[in-house]
Amino acid sequence: MSSLKNKQLKIVLVVAAYWIVSIGLVFLNKRILSHKDIDIPVFITFIQCLVAVFCSFLLQYISKRTNHNICVYKWNWLTHVQLLNVTLLFIAMILFNNLTLKMIPVSFYNIVRALSTVFNLIFTRLILKRSVSLPAIICTFIVIIGFLCGMGELGEGMLSLVPALVGTLASMFVSLFAIFTKSSLEYVNQNPWMFQTFNNINALFIIFPLLPITGELSLVINQMHYIFSPEIFFSLLLSGVLGFLIGICTTLQIQYTSALTHNISGTAKSCFQTILAVIINKETNHTFTWWIGSVFVLVGSGMYSYVCNKEMTAAHNKLLKSNVNSI
Repeated sequence: MSSLKNKQLKIVLVVAAYWIVSIGLVFLNKRILSHKDIDIPVFITFIQCLVAVFCSFLLQYISKRTNHNICVYKWNWLTHVQLLNVTLLFIAMILFNNLTLKMIPVSFYNIVRALSTVFNLIFTRLILKRSVSLPAIICTFIVIIGFLCGMGELGEGMLSLVPALVGTLASMFVSLFAIFTKSSLEYVNQNPWMFQTFNNINALFIIFPLLPITGELSLVINQMHYIFSPEIFFSLLLSGVLGFLIGICTTLQIQYTSALTHNISGTAKSCFQTILAVIINKETNHTFTWWIGSVFVLVGSGMYSYVCNKEMTAAHNKLLKSNVNSI
């Protein structure tokens, strides 16, 4: 019983840490990306990964000094290659998340990110080859209706289409990253700290060539005085630290729960995040359809969580019963 309580306590602490770090990172990134003189989302992603790598090696140094050996990185070409597909998903997830935050208010983030639940159901069927139930499908349709209602407030035509498309891609990559992270931990002996180190080093090598390709390298050079101003510079450093922590918290949450639970936790966190955004930014002018959309997203995600939990419990009990009968 005590081991079960310890496991439950660890899950609660991991989920709580994920919520705190993630909400802080979203609001901080929104502040950075909303700066009128800075339009460099790829460079911001690069800095976040660079700071994360520094944090990883700092953690390695501390762990060696304290004889804990939590994170001992050794260059391994094979491991870097094995994690390459996850790194590509990670980069796409961060880039599209940053672009989404740049295009829409934080209060819309919940509505867009709720689509990760929909993609999780789709990829559960297509990638994991698991069956999906009718109640789960109905729940995802409720989420989709909420998404369409909520995004309608942004306007018609390209004004609404582009943020919706970018947000949809962000949700898709979030779901894919969660699924492939679970299976990729075996390459680093189920060590989330090592996973983050290898992943962020991979990301640096991939993102750096994107700077001149996207034209952001020249923008960074021209905007150097803005980037290295105390406010922006320390905000970038802090976002990098939070980016490192969210990577650890995300990996731990997936490791201690599941990809499905991670997505559900992310959706629930986004709902709470929306309430904070409305209160902090005093957003009292949202349309009725936005509120309806937010409620639909919350209800659909909650129902999906309940349905999946019920199905997993039933499957677990069925397995236990079959094992007992076979004895």
